[in-house]
Amino acid sequence: MSHSIEVKNLRKKYRVYFEKPALIRNILPFLVSQGKAQEFWALDGVSFSMQKGECVGIIGPNGSGKSTILSILAGVSAPTEGEVSISGRVSSLLSLGAGFNFELTGQENVYLNGAILGLSKTQIDAIYDDIVAYADLGRFMNAKLSTYSSGMNMRLGFAIAVMVPFDVLLMDEILAVGDLSFQTKCFRTMRKFWEDEGKTVIFVSHDLVKIEEICSSVLWFEHGKIEAMGAPEEVIEAYRERYREKLALGPAVKRQARAEVPVLVTVDAARELRRIPETIFGSNVDIFSDGCIVYDGKRRQANRMAHAWIAPLGFTLFRYPGMFHADYFHWREAVGEERLPQVCGTSSSKSTLPPTFGPAEFLDMCTTLAAAPMVTLNAGTGTAEEAAAWVSWIRERYRGPLHLEIGHELYYDEFHPLGADFPWTPARYAGAVEEFSRAVRAVDGEARIGAQCCIENGAFTRYRDPRWNEALLALPPGTFDFLSLHHASLPILNITGDYRTPADAETYGTLLAAPAFVEASLAALAAQAARAGRAGIPIALSEYGCFFTSVPNIVHGTHAVHDRCSDSVEWGRNHTLAAALYEAGVLHACLRRPEVQIAARMTLFHTLFSSVADLRRQARHPQYLVHELLDRFAGKTLVPSRVETKRIATPALGFVPALRDLPICEAVAVKDAGGGKIALSLINRSLDSPISVRLDLNGFAARFCTVRTVSAESPECDHTLPGPGQVAMGQQTYRTEGMRGGDGLLRYLLPRHSLSVISFSDEDWI
Repeated sequence: MSHSIEVKNLRKKYRVYFEKPALIRNILPFLVSQGKAQEFWALDGVSFSMQKGECVGIIGPNGSGKSTILSILAGVSAPTEGEVSISGRVSSLLSLGAGFNFELTGQENVYLNGAILGLSKTQIDAIYDDIVAYADLGRFMNAKLSTYSSGMNMRLGFAIAVMVPFDVLLMDEILAVGDLSFQTKCFRTMRKFWEDEGKTVIFVSHDLVKIEEICSSVLWFEHGKIEAMGAPEEVIEAYRERYREKLALGPAVKRQARAEVPVLVTVDAARELRRIPETIFGSNVDIFSDGCIVYDGKRRQANRMAHAWIAPLGFTLFRYPGMFHADYFHWREAVGEERLPQVCGTSSSKSTLPPTFGPAEFLDMCTTLAAAPMVTLNAGTGTAEEAAAWVSWIRERYRGPLHLEIGHELYYDEFHPLGADFPWTPARYAGAVEEFSRAVRAVDGEARIGAQCCIENGAFTRYRDPRWNEALLALPPGTFDFLSLHHASLPILNITGDYRTPADAETYGTLLAAPAFVEASLAALAAQAARAGRAGIPIALSEYGCFFTSVPNIVHGTHAVHDRCSDSVEWGRNHTLAAALYEAGVLHACLRRPEVQIAARMTLFHTLFSSVADLRRQARHPQYLVHELLDRFAGKTLVPSRVETKRIATPALGFVPALRDLPICEAVAVKDAGGGKIALSLINRSLDSPISVRLDLNGFAARFCTVRTVSAESPECDHTLPGPGQVAMGQQTYRTEGMRGGDGLLRYLLPRHSLSVISFSDEDWI
């Protein structure tokens, strides 16, 4: 068999400068004398050869020379010394976005990339449809690459790399950004190339299980030299042995000095609790702040860039017009060319704006993103006839599932300065529910109608009348179909029950525990409904999210705290890792409570992204990573999970009362429709300690385990950009036999204040 690649005594030298003018000295040596520099040999005497029809995996720590050897083989970089011989045409994907122009569309970049690779337009035309089909980007091929997520860029780059004619394929770690299904598709394609078509593949990755499963041999690089080469099992086992501690703990855990907390998690995959409703994974869409982003008012069209950012999250429901605007929103005035101003400010500012994101634009977005609409009808300043007309208008344009909510927090007096007569009495709201229900059902018998309930909040409450829920539950059956609860936008005020400003550790510790209060409130509402003869009535948690705001000076006892309060500091807490873990905990609660059928986070953009002014410079907040993981649970089957560990207590904070006897770790487990895969979501609530988890799957056979973890150095880290304060999502795949302890149970170490989703499969996932 002939050589496809032959490398002899390859060496590559870089010069590393340590003075400020180094770049000028390097480029213009005749103008400036050279400063101090250190020679760094990225490759030092590397020799190897590959046969046709071989797949070689390259492993090694960062800085060992893996990417350097690929760049030389691809012709991107020239060696300092040595020889390289390659037989045939090379296709490569060395970095995300390499060879792309981000101001061009996906379609234009296919032709640009093909031209760079030496293909004629006719040749590119012949493979264009195959590239589009493989990338599965559909209509996004006509969008600029600046609107693409990293996963979408990877899809397009890989599709081009494997569809152009080649004899040698070079891949460098970029597959880590793709979703699991596309990764699996890519690895199957790579295996087909070398096993069935006799092509040569070189694959660089830190994922040792992928390397072992795909590759026919492995090269281990260390300090620019080849440490070992040979069969995957032998080389990878030696590599694991040397780096066993680092591979086991990962970067977020290694730096933690506190003792590990033991946890036993038991999963019963044989029992099924319920199919998880897809509508639990929803979001509010504000007619102003969100609407100005998802819809381009100047061009009168959807903002494709915004849609591209939202689409990977898989939201299945959008609530509109969002928050307190609902009880001042007159839908007819937001349709057509001439739109009248709507209330958009706070209760005291009384500001108004004409909305560009009206009912028509909202329905278009729901259709485009395959999400069900949930509309909050204006009961505060509107009429039942106006609501019925809106529902008729919707049904002329949309025939899918429709959820309706009557009013928004009419039990609360926050907006009294606007002149509206709030809060309402229980009897007045119950009467409005009957009136609106009759009017709506007369025009649409299929829409699901919800009535607003409330639960006592503790020290600082919005609950004005204890008879509110009783009045609703006394209405005739059929008046409404579900109970709507706004009880999970917490903690609102960063003050203790005794009007003290807490330390940050106290604030974040209570925030991580607060989902237990939300779950208890959901259970209390379900129990109250059962006592009223409405057992099992569905519940919608139609607003939830971490919400810190400035402490007002009008609440009794808060004057001193208000004087020390910083608006920017309090608002900044809303997009920290702790805030993201709070949302993860609320989703866990919604999955566990059998009555919860709908949940919608608030709001769509402002706590998912760090910038809303320029989407091309978007940085995802930690919440984005959480929803990217947990929204995959939609449609799966919930199975029982039990946690045995130490218990903790947290003090009262804002609207969250003191909590007692909470497990330091909490879990939710699901399985797929075929029963061959299990996913376990684990939240470590501890701010100080990693958790040593023992997993008992009750006999479920799993060959592979993939772990995705959202973690950071501190709970107040608030962005996902590389550098200090970064919240990152790591991913690693293991063979389960290597995770078993002496008791036969699987073991894993969870970083402090983190979310980990562990997926098990009893079949070969390649």
